[in-house]
Amino acid sequence: MPVSPRAARPLSPQNPQRPASSLGQAHRLHAIPADRPQASRTGTSSPEEGFAQHLEEAIQLNRSRRDVYDRLSGGRTRSLSNQLILLEQLTLPFAYVLDRWATRFQERGLPVLKEDFVSMQDVRSPFAPPRWRGVASAQETERIQDWLDGYRKTLGEALGRNDFAAIAQASHDLLGRLEDAEQGQQVHWAMTKHLVESLGLAAMNALDYAERSGGDTLRLSRTFIRFQALGLLGATSVDRKAQGFHRQGIGIVVNDIPEIPFADRWNAQHEERRETIGPKGR
Repeated sequence: MPVSPRAARPLSPQNPQRPASSLGQAHRLHAIPADRPQASRTGTSSPEEGFAQHLEEAIQLNRSRRDVYDRLSGGRTRSLSNQLILLEQLTLPFAYVLDRWATRFQERGLPVLKEDFVSMQDVRSPFAPPRWRGVASAQETERIQDWLDGYRKTLGEALGRNDFAAIAQASHDLLGRLEDAEQGQQVHWAMTKHLVESLGLAAMNALDYAERSGGDTLRLSRTFIRFQALGLLGATSVDRKAQGFHRQGIGIVVNDIPEIPFADRWNAQHEERRETIGPKGR
């Protein structure tokens, strides 16, 4: 069912300090991690031409870096590189289907799927050392997976209501918890964060697409988000494997993911809404 422009926008909190949610305590995300390259700190990475192009670039990147990481690790990273490439290749046919679906909206001037991905050009050098070199314990990994299970449940319930604002909020909350976990344990949850950021950005874009199309894009946005959320099932496993190489100073995965401007978008939008509400709304 179509959503009205009013319903398509997340409500701005009247208090700048966001209340605790079911996913964790109030937390303002650091929009730009300190270990990102300067080129990606602007939050203006150029959009892709769609889902399939993004995957093709990722496959090309991982193939080109496979031998680099192979030499750095004495061959031990090859299985992880191959796993990433295989997952991307398996996803590619579905990406082409979604891109074809999006074409009907793109012809109407809506950048559906074109603005849901950022370029792979600004990723870090494969030789850059990881910021943290810790390896999460089995107990810590289980805790992160429990968060993801709760997040996926929230996504499913919200999608049933076309409540993309709730998905964006849940993504923001979970990213805050993941950042705290990274800093507290000195480990990287790079793939996990990347997927949550991507889902958060897709939810914010879905609000805009729905408003501009009179609700015509809702079904595609729901399908796209559901499909992306499948990646959460194996995210902690990928990160746990990568952490073993981070201990050796090899930045596999953490160096191979582009900066997604979800936190920038979220913070800018909510700051603008607070200013619009003004002193009376506070």
